Amino acid sequence: MKFKLSLLTLLLSANFAFSQSVIDVFYQLPAKLIDDLSTTERKKLVSEGSLIKEDMEYTIEIAKTSGFIRVNQSYTAGQSGYQRFEVCIWNYNKKQLVGFAAIGGSNGGYFQNELTFFNSSGNKLIAVQDKVFKTYSPDFNSMMDQLVTQLCKPGTTKKMKDDIKFAALTFTLPEKGKNIVLRFSDDQEYARYAKYILHRELIFTWNNNGRFE
Repeated sequence: MKFKLSLLTLLLSANFAFSQSVIDVFYQLPAKLIDDLSTTERKKLVSEGSLIKEDMEYTIEIAKTSGFIRVNQSYTAGQSGYQRFEVCIWNYNKKQLVGFAAIGGSNGGYFQNELTFFNSSGNKLIAVQDKVFKTYSPDFNSMMDQLVTQLCKPGTTKKMKDDIKFAALTFTLPEKGKNIVLRFSDDQEYARYAKYILHRELIFTWNNNGRFE
């Protein structure tokens, strides 16, 4: 009987680890990724839908079924700066991959400033060290350099590529579906650099095995 109870406990624990919701994962993210919001502050944001912290306001959108969260951050007065954080989970082979993306900007424009992935293990998130995008570096800055080179026409100068990297070129995690999209998301910024660009967007297809093609 003791063996059966131990086995049942083990199975329940494994099932719990696999069934972590996007809200559970949101609480587990390192605070440094989300403006140093504490777990208590994140729980208040989830329960009330908004949060004021000093001169910052946060609002949250949650799609529990698809495993997606978006947090919008802005100043309550004065400054025009803002950030947007996205969290998404992909279930596969009794495992979970967690994606976190962040963009930052102001009235002068916006750009991607973070894209990172974790493996969910029980109540912990473990940073993925290997490639999640099959042919690109796992290092965010190196990956962005590679992607911009692929998006640009041959012969585009490094200085121009550096400018294009900050021209509203952003990742969108899937609120619906499974794929990740990298896109020039502002029409004016895209028009400014269009003569240097081969592709306005790239789609990374989920392969159901923890990676994107």
